[in-house]
Amino acid sequence: MNHPNPEELELLALGRMAPAKRASIKRHLGRCARCAKSFQETKDYVAAMQAALRKLQDRSNG
Repeated sequence: MNHPNPEELELLALGRMAPAKRASIKRHLGRCARCAKSFQETKDYVAAMQAALRKLQDRSNG
């Protein structure tokens, strides 16, 4: 398998990837430290953006 691209890592972090593709990329992440690091950074970014969005939504609903 080739290294996953940033869009694939983002889809994986968001939970929006097809199961077969998800399994393939997760196997790769288990073997490739560079991609595993990139995925962790992507997950952290996605989590921060989701938290910021929730905060904005809370303010507008408050």
